[in-house]
Parts: sequence; C-alpha cells; structure tokens
Amino acid sequence: MRIYKMKWLLIFGSFLAIELLFLSACQGTKTVRLHDTDEVREDAVVRVRVPIDILVLDVDGRDVGDFFSYLSSYEKEIQIAPGDHEMTVRYSDFWDYDDNHFEKFRSGRIVLNFRAEAGRTYRVMHPKLKNIREAAKFEKNPEFWIEEEVDQTRVSTSRAEESDKVDEDALAADAKESSIKEDDETLEKDWDKLSGEEKKKFREWMEKRESE
Repeated sequence: MRIYKMKWLLIFGSFLAIELLFLSACQGTKTVRLHDTDEVREDAVVRVRVPIDILVLDVDGRDVGDFFSYLSSYEKEIQIAPGDHEMTVRYSDFWDYDDNHFEKFRSGRIVLNFRAEAGRTYRVMHPKLKNIREAAKFEKNPEFWIEEEVDQTRVSTSRAEESDKVDEDALAADAKESSIKEDDETLEKDWDKLSGEEKKKFREWMEKRESE
C-alpha cells in the first residue's frame, strides 16, 4: 500500500508541475467512426453525442475503447450508419462530498436499443443530478435514453445488461478502490485543493498516460 501511495503521489506531483505549463489546453470532442465511409454518404451519417459522465462500452457488440474515459474531459461523438442499433452505456463521474473528500460513482451497464434515421443527430441522456445524494441514488438505479437533438423526441428503449446484475469482479474492484481511497487521504486533500480547470487537466493528462 505504501508503494502504491508513493507511486500516485509522484504521478500527482509530476502532473502539478506540468499543469502549470499547459493551463491553456481546451476541451474538445472525441469522434469514433463506426460506419463504412464507402457505403454511407456523408449527409446520411448518424451522429450520437455522449456527455462526459456517460461511458459507451460498446455499439452493436463492437468495443469502442471507452472503458477508462471517466478520466476524460471530452464529449464523445459516435458516427454510425442509419438503421437499428444497440449501445451499452454506464454512468461514471466524480462528486465532492466535503472539503476534503470526493467520491466516484459508477452505475451498472444499461443497453439502449434505437433506430437511427439518416442524417440525424442524437444525444445520450440521463436525468439531471443536482447533488451527491442524487448521484448515489442514480448509481444504484440508473436511467438513460437517446433523444433526437433538435426536437428532443426519445427514440430508445432500455434494459439492464444481464451479465452486469451479478458482477463479482466489479464488486471486488470497487471494494479494492474504496480501501485505497480511505488510505490515501493525502492524495484526496491535494485533489480537493485543485480548481475545476486543474482537475480537468489532470484527467486529460491521466487519460493520455493510460493510452500510452
């Protein structure tokens, strides 16, 4: 545990030094193209926009490489062909619950089925969460839907993924993460001292390290 804490404190310290040089970095959008450009005209491409706090695990059974995007501060845009699709999502975000602590919430996996019309833009949505109590309730009982961006018409149905109802590996990982969090008070205090912009930069920097 001491080695783990030293490793993260070193990483965090390195980030703080680097962050002072790169505060001008800005937020953007990550695009994932899941259609054949030879078969779908550009004006027929369907765009599905996903906010920062929703992870897209797969689309039509295809892994989109988004498992660790809770460290990202980017909105995602998934480009697909018109037609029927299935998307698996989950909620994942950090919430501060006092001056010295923060909590990460991660919901179960939810499968969304929808029919996408050519050239339309859609958004993956969940109810607005106002505080950490609402986030805690949402983690246990998540609700997602896909709506048309312009008229906000809901176009999806949803269900909990069967394999996620009894996920012992996920429970074990959460327990381990909780233990680490409790023993790492120094790191949490340093985190809470950061501004919103600094926290965003740290997540971007960590995402880059994970992809290397």
